Amino acid sequence: MQRLYSQSFTAARAAIAILAGCFFFTTEGFAENSLQVHPVEAAKVAIKAKNDEEALKLLSSFIRSNATTPEVIEARFLLGQIQARQGQVDEAFRNFSAVITAARDTEWAAKALEETAKLHEARGNRTRAQQARDTLLRDFSESPTTLRVWSVVADRHYQARQFKEALVIYERLSASLRGPAKEQFESAKTIIESGGDPARLLEAANRALKNNRRDLAMNLYEIVSKQGTNPATIAEARVKYAWCLYSVGGPVNLVEAEKIWTTIASQEPKSEWGGQSRWHLVQLHAGPKREWQKAVEMCAAIARDFPSDSFRHEQALYTRAWLLRTHKQWGQAKSAFEDLVRYYPAKGSHPPIVRYMEEVADGLANPSQASTP
Repeated sequence: MQRLYSQSFTAARAAIAILAGCFFFTTEGFAENSLQVHPVEAAKVAIKAKNDEEALKLLSSFIRSNATTPEVIEARFLLGQIQARQGQVDEAFRNFSAVITAARDTEWAAKALEETAKLHEARGNRTRAQQARDTLLRDFSESPTTLRVWSVVADRHYQARQFKEALVIYERLSASLRGPAKEQFESAKTIIESGGDPARLLEAANRALKNNRRDLAMNLYEIVSKQGTNPATIAEARVKYAWCLYSVGGPVNLVEAEKIWTTIASQEPKSEWGGQSRWHLVQLHAGPKREWQKAVEMCAAIARDFPSDSFRHEQALYTRAWLLRTHKQWGQAKSAFEDLVRYYPAKGSHPPIVRYMEEVADGLANPSQASTP
């Protein structure tokens, strides 16, 4: 009985499959059925495969048969793009114009305006191209298409230091700006409001850095570095710009940061920003570069060059002792901590330093714990 049931069920499934196949192949208009690929989707596949002729046929046929369906908007847009590639400029214009008219206030209209601008540009009619882009900015200021098209223009003005021109565009796009474009908008705004005064720009950059707006700070530090006239202002901007690069990380940024700090440190080793650069080089060698011995040497040099009771002197002595203790160079660490306490007696009762010195003493009492340089 079970075997008979199984055979009957198998036969029934086969019959259903045959009937379904007959229905699929004989029913007219079945292209709209969900079991088949929609003509517009099929056209996209053809376009991706660089088969424009097949896509052209599919789209033209669909538009003729489905003039009032919502999908016809996308079909006309894709058809216009193909025609533009094939040099059928007038036909492309007509399709993009139809999209703009039928899909007003939608992203399709914004995209069609962009394509229209490209066609005018290709014909050498820059005035008409600019008019199309202006319409895009005026009527579709929050469109992703407008943001993409006009951000490029605004960024170009910004890089050329045409900050007023950049600001006008950024303000129109402000609701949609994200990432670097938003930071450049804030930079341009700050530059205009400050009247381009490097001192005021440096203050704004320092505020931005304090508020963890690193990208904005970097933009402003770079402007001050290039436009400033006061050597100390320029040095501060360059040192802090390099610090931003360091905090971003990555081989390229670290190399550039090291280059900036090394240059400033060599030019003015005992100045405020020369000293800051030398300290950052200590951090770089002790950290990412993993050259702690070099960092120890740098600390010793800083301690020699800066007077006692100065912050740099104390910082260098402490860091040198801490690095030697961290890397279990017990004998040198003992001498380094003794130097620190000799210059700064209060440090001798500071709990962390007391603990470090006890650790050093334990290390000396157990030489097997020491590591080789």
